[in-house]
Amino acid sequence: MQPAMRDLRVAHRHFSDAARVLEETQPLYQLAPQVFACKTGRNYMFLDLRQDQYLSVPQSLMNELAPHIANWSLPLGTVRTETIPRAHTRTLADDLITAGILIPIGPDQHPALTPPAPHAAALRSALDSLYSEPPHRHRLSALSALSALLHADFLLHTSTLWRIAHQISARSENTPHELGELQALSAAFLRVRAWYPRNYLCLFDSLALILFLLNRGIRAQWVFGVREDPFAAHCWVQYDHVVLNEYLDRALLYTPIMIV
Repeated sequence: MQPAMRDLRVAHRHFSDAARVLEETQPLYQLAPQVFACKTGRNYMFLDLRQDQYLSVPQSLMNELAPHIANWSLPLGTVRTETIPRAHTRTLADDLITAGILIPIGPDQHPALTPPAPHAAALRSALDSLYSEPPHRHRLSALSALSALLHADFLLHTSTLWRIAHQISARSENTPHELGELQALSAAFLRVRAWYPRNYLCLFDSLALILFLLNRGIRAQWVFGVREDPFAAHCWVQYDHVVLNEYLDRALLYTPIMIV
């Protein structure tokens, strides 16, 4: 979203001394709790998980607004040093508030600082050796995979992505597993998935794999990524540095915006 640009200059005399002191000592905004952001080349991308919508803002505009956002943790380019945002920056802030991306912070409010989820850089893909893995020896794996597929189908038809993400993030299983075991489990899941009567969709397939691994006591990460020119969104499942259901070269085309 790019608001209309106007050649307006904001002088300090337009504000009271109290307002100036406030803006010098406290951020004016924070990202809404359901909003996630990342930097992609020339733009900043926002994901509103409640509305399941993406929004793009040019980096040149966000560089001036970002210092006034309390929970902003993304790298910036060249940032202007004015204490008070300029008029067009305030216009952008107003537009982002209207869109549900930002929340204004009052003088008696403490900003909610939510650190970004840790995420290991993807270095390899389990799919590279998928077909070299022998079939998993446990029949329960096939039944568990079918159960996860049915569960994912049910959730996506009856719930929102916002609620599903919260349910997944509340699960704390994190039993360490060897890479070979993860590859074998992923292969077992994908063999069953091939027979499931639903077209491939990264959201469904990744959710089902997440649920399958959770049933085995494994807490993998559900990674959402975006790219620009042209815009595209994608998601995959990752355990530590290993992408489990996507090839590495394809996953690396996307910048992670949300980690569940």
